[in-house]
Amino acid sequence: MFLFLFVGFLAAGWIHALATGPRTRRRFAELLLVYSLVGYFGLVMLAVAVFTLVAPEHFAASHGWRVSADNPFQQFAGVAFGAMALAAILAVWLRGLYLAGPAVCWALFFLGATWIHLADSAARGQAMTFQRVLHVFGSHGLMSVVLIVLLGLHGPRARESV
Repeated sequence: MFLFLFVGFLAAGWIHALATGPRTRRRFAELLLVYSLVGYFGLVMLAVAVFTLVAPEHFAASHGWRVSADNPFQQFAGVAFGAMALAAILAVWLRGLYLAGPAVCWALFFLGATWIHLADSAARGQAMTFQRVLHVFGSHGLMSVVLIVLLGLHGPRARESV
């Protein structure tokens, strides 16, 4: 479901770029970055943060984690998700070089999540099948790659306003 939301926000940015303004590589990259940051990494991850803080036991269980209402780390994670999500939402108003901050933050987070999920699967003795690796990469690593590619396409002249 999350991958479909991510692709949906990218599609919305693509449609916006086609429907308005000049069709330049930099403008397309910026609009796709803004739509993915505000939509997926902002609004969707803010909902995840609230869910993490409001229903920590359910959130932990849904991720296969040990359920413990007394675990402050999960609360820290919820606050961090919320802070990173709010930083991403600001991309709707702040453009240019600002986009690099939340994009790099989320790209590194999802690269780390990819590694952690794969390492956890291996530690649990689960076979590293092509399907398992593809599932983890498709739900985490792919988002990091897309953010990094969009930052590269956005280019070194990001200080200029579009």
